[in-house]
Amino acid sequence: MMMSFVAIIPLALLLWFKSESILAAKPYVRWSILVLFNALVSLGFVPLDSMTALNIAAILLAVLTFIPIYVTVENALARRSSDPARLKKSLTYAALIKGSLQGFPILHMASGVMAIAIVGSSVEALGYEDKAHIEDFSQVSFYFTTLVDGLILSAGVAVLALVLNITIKFWNQRKNRTP
Repeated sequence: MMMSFVAIIPLALLLWFKSESILAAKPYVRWSILVLFNALVSLGFVPLDSMTALNIAAILLAVLTFIPIYVTVENALARRSSDPARLKKSLTYAALIKGSLQGFPILHMASGVMAIAIVGSSVEALGYEDKAHIEDFSQVSFYFTTLVDGLILSAGVAVLALVLNITIKFWNQRKNRTP
């Protein structure tokens, strides 16, 4: 887990210096880089020694699920946007900012706890609260916990993207008004 925190600083710097290349990349390449970067610390909290290969696969599959989700969201928003380039830039920078904040894991820990509570209560509501049957639901539970965790963190990225989009728009208008 400590390696994740140590790796974040140089990786964040590298991605920031390469942000224009990331912006120019095809959507699936861009979001693959950004999603995996954003999952780095969260994956560092996975207790690999006490998990089965299927549980780990479920977590990785949930992380990879966000790549087509973000590509689809970006494409849908770009079709409705008056400035698709600004939108792409604000989404990319929001994901980079959120990923760079992984050095402060309290955000990831809080979203993880919320995701565990949400999925745990859902599992109990489905009648899987006893330990004898929880193994039947294990991989699905890991998948949905990771997915809910990512959705919670994505809400933060959405807010950042909105703020950045407004800021970039304001900056461009101001820049174009000066003589």
